[in-house]
Order: sequence, then structure tokens, then C-alpha cells
Amino acid sequence: MKLEASADVIRKLHPLEFYKRFLPEGIRPDGRNLNKPRVTVISAGSLTTAEGSALVKLGSTSAICGIKAEVTIPADTEPQCGKLVLSVELPPLCSPNIQRWTDSVEQNSSLEVQIEDILLKTNVLNLEALCIKDSSAVWVLYVDVYILEHDGNCFDAALLSVLTALTNVKLPEVEVNEEQIVSIVEGGSTQSLELNHYPIPLSFCILDDKLLVDPTSEEEELSSTCFTIVYNNRGELCSLYKPGGKHINDDILEECKQTTLNRTEHIVKLMKQANEAKK
Repeated sequence: MKLEASADVIRKLHPLEFYKRFLPEGIRPDGRNLNKPRVTVISAGSLTTAEGSALVKLGSTSAICGIKAEVTIPADTEPQCGKLVLSVELPPLCSPNIQRWTDSVEQNSSLEVQIEDILLKTNVLNLEALCIKDSSAVWVLYVDVYILEHDGNCFDAALLSVLTALTNVKLPEVEVNEEQIVSIVEGGSTQSLELNHYPIPLSFCILDDKLLVDPTSEEEELSSTCFTIVYNNRGELCSLYKPGGKHINDDILEECKQTTLNRTEHIVKLMKQANEAKK
């Protein structure tokens, strides 16, 4: 008991020194190897009030995404394109590190920008597939992400929840009358969305000159550099996001790219299995 108490005290008062006792041995305090991600769990369709939904857990980090669909008039510049409206929320209850409203707003904004960049700039979803009638009616998808628990690596969990929820969407059959009024066809079929590709993220951090995969919040706080690499299921590099920090050695960067690429197939399989389970 005294040894356990002593370890807890050292971890609280001198967290970096605590980690230095583990990292040289190639292991982390939670028992993982330095290059091992946490267990990933993905489920779909848990929100019955949404057109599509998904829950993703990375260890203790969890994010839920719900997608609501509404009919709107398309923009004059894109008369055949629907819309995606993304919102991400990290409430103070999800982490003791988010103590002020401004902290939450800053992280919400950062995650929203990152995810929107991936979805729109890499053309994950063909927005023309959301067209109901050219120049008259299109679907707008309200994509709401809620971080239930923040124990590091929120971006990966949030993006995976969005991708899984998009593939879980079921749009009702609609018809447009002569007055351009859109109505749902009772007992009609539903339409699923097909993604052009699956951009799968993996985040890293460098702590005491050691490379760690899928960092916890404690590891993120202690690290000198955090970055995220995104590859899709076609083997294409979609994004490399590094918000400051130290320079990353080219060899380390190539190692991280390969690690991300190797993980992509496994995560896409989990996403598809989650949706298959709801059919």
C-alpha cells in the first residue's frame, strides 16, 4: 500500500519523472507498448431519433455522433449540392482539464475545423447525392459530435464517429409536388449514403524523446509535440496535422505514416461491422 501511495504521489507531483521510469523500458503506465493504440470499439445506430449515429471509444475517450437530416433550398451557386453542418462539443464534464467555457470553445472550434477540412477537402461524401430536385430541394445533414469523455486523442474518436454515423444514415424517400412542396413518402424506402473513401486518423505524441501512439490526455499534456496523420482506405495520405511543437525527424515521420496506413484496414472493418450489425 505504501509503494502504491508513493507511486501515486510521484505521478501527481512529478508526472514527467514518473513517466521516465517507464518509457526507457518501452512501456507506458497503462501497460501499453509505446507503439500500441488503445482498444477501439465502434457501434452504430444507437440514437433512434437521428437519421444516423455512432459511438466510438478509444480506451477511456468516447465520442458520440448523431446526424439529423432536413430539407432545404440549395445555394444558387451549387443548385445540385446538399450541405453538411458540423458541430463538435466538449462539455466541461468530459474532462477535469476543461474548467472554463473558453477552454471548451477553443477545443470545439479546433476539432470542427480539422474534421471539416477532412470531409470537404478530400471529398469524402459527394454532396450531389443529397440532391432531391435540382435547384429546388436538397438534404442538409446536421452532424453533431459530443465528446462524452476526454482522455486524450479526441480528434481520432470524433472523426471516426462522424464517418461511422454517415455510413449509418438512412434518408427517407421523399416526393416533390407541383408547388415544390417536399413530403415524406409513408412506408417508402430509405436511401443510404456511400462514402467515396474512409479517411482514418491516428495521433501521436513525442514524450521525453520517445514516440507514443494514441496518447492519453496525461501524455498529451507532458509531450513536446502532438500530431495526427490521416490515411484513407485507398492508401492515400489525406492529412498531416501538426499544431506547433518540435521538428519531427523524417525517419520518425515515415514510421508514423506506415503505422497509420497499417491500421486503416482494421478500423474500416470495425466501422463496416458496426453498421452491418444494425441491418
